[in-house]
Amino acid sequence: MEPSRMSYFDRHPNLFRLLFGLISAYLFALAVVSFYRVASKPTDENLFTDPPSSLYVASVIASANAAPDDQLHPGDLIDRIESKRVKTREELDGIVSSPTADEVSVGAIRPATGERKQIRIPKRLLTIETVRDIGPTARIIAVTEGGASDRAGMKIGDLIVRINGQRFKNSLDADRLLAEGQVGKALVYDVLRGNKELALHVTIAAIGVPFSLLVSTLSGTLFILMGVFLGMVRPRYSAARLSGLTFAAFGYFIMAFFARRGAYVDLGLDLIRDVTLIVTVFFAVPLTTHASYYLPLERTELRSKKWILRVGYGLAGAGIIAGVFFSTFGFLSGLVILLLYTLVIALVFRKRASPEYKRLNKVIKTASIVAAVGACVVGIYFGATGQQQNIGYLSPFLLLIPLAHLYTIGRYHLMDLDLRIRRNVQYILVTALWDLAIACAAFQLLYSLQGASLPIPNIRITATSVEILNSPMQHDQRIWLEKGILMLAAIAVVYAGWRVAKRGQRLIDRLFFRAHHDYRTAANELAEVMATKLNMVELARGMVEKISSLLQLKRAGVLFFRDEQVCCCQESYGFDGKSWAEFCISSNEDLTRALQSVRDEASIESLPASIRDAFRTHGFLYLAPIRSKERLVGGLLVGEKRSEAAYQEEDLEFLGVVARQASVAIENAFLYERLAEQERMKHELAIARRIQLASLPQETPLIEGLDIAGASRPALEVGGDYFDYLNGEKGTITVVVGDVSGKGTSAALYMSKVQGIVRSLHAFRLTPKELLVRANQLLCRDMEKSSFVTTITGSFETAARRLVIARAGHLPMYRFDAEHNNVEKITPRGLGLGLEANDTFSSELEERVVSYRPSDVFVFASDGVVEAEKKGGNQFGEEALMKSLWKYSANDAATILRKIMDELKEFSGEEEQHDDQTIVVVKARP
Repeated sequence: MEPSRMSYFDRHPNLFRLLFGLISAYLFALAVVSFYRVASKPTDENLFTDPPSSLYVASVIASANAAPDDQLHPGDLIDRIESKRVKTREELDGIVSSPTADEVSVGAIRPATGERKQIRIPKRLLTIETVRDIGPTARIIAVTEGGASDRAGMKIGDLIVRINGQRFKNSLDADRLLAEGQVGKALVYDVLRGNKELALHVTIAAIGVPFSLLVSTLSGTLFILMGVFLGMVRPRYSAARLSGLTFAAFGYFIMAFFARRGAYVDLGLDLIRDVTLIVTVFFAVPLTTHASYYLPLERTELRSKKWILRVGYGLAGAGIIAGVFFSTFGFLSGLVILLLYTLVIALVFRKRASPEYKRLNKVIKTASIVAAVGACVVGIYFGATGQQQNIGYLSPFLLLIPLAHLYTIGRYHLMDLDLRIRRNVQYILVTALWDLAIACAAFQLLYSLQGASLPIPNIRITATSVEILNSPMQHDQRIWLEKGILMLAAIAVVYAGWRVAKRGQRLIDRLFFRAHHDYRTAANELAEVMATKLNMVELARGMVEKISSLLQLKRAGVLFFRDEQVCCCQESYGFDGKSWAEFCISSNEDLTRALQSVRDEASIESLPASIRDAFRTHGFLYLAPIRSKERLVGGLLVGEKRSEAAYQEEDLEFLGVVARQASVAIENAFLYERLAEQERMKHELAIARRIQLASLPQETPLIEGLDIAGASRPALEVGGDYFDYLNGEKGTITVVVGDVSGKGTSAALYMSKVQGIVRSLHAFRLTPKELLVRANQLLCRDMEKSSFVTTITGSFETAARRLVIARAGHLPMYRFDAEHNNVEKITPRGLGLGLEANDTFSSELEERVVSYRPSDVFVFASDGVVEAEKKGGNQFGEEALMKSLWKYSANDAATILRKIMDELKEFSGEEEQHDDQTIVVVKARP
C-alpha cells in the first residue's frame, strides 16, 4: 500500500468502498461459517489434546524408602529421562540400556492435575510391567460440568484410547471420529484412568459452543465492524482506509483462530480458512505501522522512509509463505520476526514524533499496551493452568484498541467525524448493562447456593420447640430444612441485589443528570431566588442559573419586556451571550410580536421562521411567556437537558409555574429600577444643587458706601436663576442677576455656562452694555433656539455715587428713592441673551446711568419673585414687591432681603414654588 497507490483511492473513494466491502464481506462470511461449523458440530462436551508422551506408568515406581511425593503413580506419563525428551518405549529402552549410572532422573506429568514430577529412581524399575507404551491417545483437559462427558463419568486426566473401538493417530484424528458420530447416539470411549481401562458411553450433544468462543467471536465481529465503519464512511482519508483494513484483518484472525478446532473435515473449506487466517494476520501487522503514518496525525518523517513499509510488507509475504508451506513452525517464526521488526521500528522512531502527535496518540498508545499486557497475562494463565479451551477470554482486552481509536477520533474530530453518542443513549446502555450485571451476579450466586453443601446443624424443629440431636437428621427433615434455608438465602440475595441495583442506579442517574426532581421544592427554591433579587439583571441571571441547575439544562435564557415593546434585559446561561444579546436588541419588535402570540409554554417550532431559526441556532427548544395581568413582561427559554432526555409534560408544567412566579418578581424589578433611577437622580441633583449653590457668591463683598445682600431659592433641586458680584477695582462693583428660560437641570446647566461667560468677560473691564453684547455674541452660537437668558447688570461707582445699568429682557430694577420716599422702576430697553444676532441685540440694548443718594435702595429680582402664586392662582406681583421695599427700606440690606423673602413665603403658603426666586438688595450708605 504505497502512498502513490493510496492516493488513487483519494480520487476514487467509491472504488475503495466496493473493494473493501467485498473483502470485509468475504472475511466475515468465512469467519461466521467457521463458527457455525464449530457450533453445529456434534460434541461430547469435553476438550482433549495430544499427551506429551505415550509412556504410561502402570504401577507405583519409587526408590526404596521414598516419600509419597517422590513416587510415580499409576496414570502418570513419563516424558523426560535425564532431561531428554522421550515419547516411546524404544526411546526409553535406549536410555535405560546405556552403560550409565544405576539411577536416572525421571520427569513425568500427572494428567489429572497437570502437575509435573521430577524424581530419581533405579533404572531397573523402568520395566515393561511398570511403564507401558499405550500408543496414540487423547488427554482430557476439560469436561463441561453437567455435559455429556460429565454425565458419562469422564474426568480430567483420562486418556482416550479408542472411540467406538477404533484407534486414532492423534487428537485431530480422534476429533474426526467424534465428528462422524450422530447427535443423540452414544459413542463408546475406552479410557485409561489409574491404569484401569473404562468404557464410557457418551451421548453426543447437538450444539456445544464454549463461552470463550462466543466471547472471541463477538470481539472479532466488533473489530470488523470498526474497520467497516471507518473504511466505508471516510474512504477519502488514508487513515480511515488503512485503519479499516487493519481492524478487518485482525477481526477475522480473532474470530477464525479461536474457532479453529479439531481435524480437517472439509479439506477445501478448512484450507481456505487457514490460508486466509495466515494472510490476514501477517498483513495486519505492517498495516498497523502503515496506518500510524496518518492516524491520529500524518507523520512525514516516517513517510519519507519508504524502506520501513517495504521491509514490513516483505516480511509479511515471507511469513505467509513460511506459514503455508512450513506449517506451525514457519507460521510462528515468521510472525515473531515480523512483530519484533514492528516493535523495533516503533521504538526507534518514537522520539521523532511531534508533541502534537504524541498528545493525540496518548490514549491509543496506552490502550494498546494495556491490551497487549492483559491478553498475554490471560493467555499465559490459561496455558499454564491447562485451560486452553478458555484462551478466547483474552479477546475482550484487545477491544481496548478499537475503543481507544473511537475515543481519539471522536474526541479530536479526526477525519471530520463526529462520533459523539447522545447522552440519553449512553444512559440507556449503561443502565441496561448495570441491570444485566446485577441479574447475572444474582443468578450466579443463586446457582452457587443451589449446589453448595450447607452446614446444617443436627436439629429438629417442631411446633413447640427446637431440639438439638446427637445423631444426624433424617433425610426428609434435612431436605426440608435445606429448602427453607435456600428460600431465605434466595430472598436475601434478591433483596441485596435490589438494594445494590438501586444504589448503583442512583449513581448512574447522577452521572447522567437523571436525578428525579421534586418540582414543589424546586419552585420554592426559585421563589427564594426571585424574592432576593431586586435588580433586573441580577434577577434574570439568578433565574437562568437556578432553573439550569434544577432542571440540569445545558442552556437557558430569559427576556424582560418593558411596556410590551422594548426588550430591556436578556440573560443567558450555558453559552456566550454576546450574540444572543445582539440578536435580542436587533430583533426587538419581532421578538415582542412572536412571544405575544404564544399563550402558554410551547415548543419554539410554533414561532415565526426567523425567530424560530434564531432560537434554534442558540440551542433553545421550549419557551414559556411571562405575563402580568395579561401584559407580556418576559419570556423564559430552555435548551436541551444535560441528560439529553426528552421533555416530559411535568417539565413543561413546571416552566409554566416558574413563568407565573416570575411575573411578580419582574414587576417588582421594574418598580425597583424606577425607584433606583429616582434615587440616583435625586442624589445627582443634590450634588448638582451643592455645586450650584457653591457657584453663587458665598460671601458678600464689603464695598465702602454700599450695603449688599443676595439670595437665590430654586424651585427644584437646581434652578436657572443666578446672581453674582463682579468686583473689578476699588470703589466699584457690578451686580448681575440672570434667569435662564425654563427650570431644573437644563436651566441650571445653561446658568453655569452664562455665569462662566460673564465672569470671563468682566476681566476685560467692560461696561454693562459691552458685557451683555459680548455675552450674547458667544451664547448665540451655542444656545438652542428654544432657550434664552434674561439678565440685568448694574455697575456701582461709589465715589461718584453713580449706577450704570443695562437690561437684557429681564425684570426692571426697583429703586427706593430716599429723598422722595417712593419706589420706582428703572427699565432700560433690551432683548434677552441668545434670541437675536449681535447687531439687532446691540441696537436694542440701552445703557442707562442713574445717580443715587445715601439710603437709596436698589432691588434686583427674577420673575419667580413677582410671579409667585398662592392657592387660587393670584400672583405676588410687582406692586407687592415695591410695597415691601418701601415698607422695609429703613432697614439694612440683609433685613430687607429677609423680610421680602418671608412675605413671599407667607404669600404662597402651602402652594408649591413654581419658579426660581432670586433677589439682590443694594443699599447706599451715608
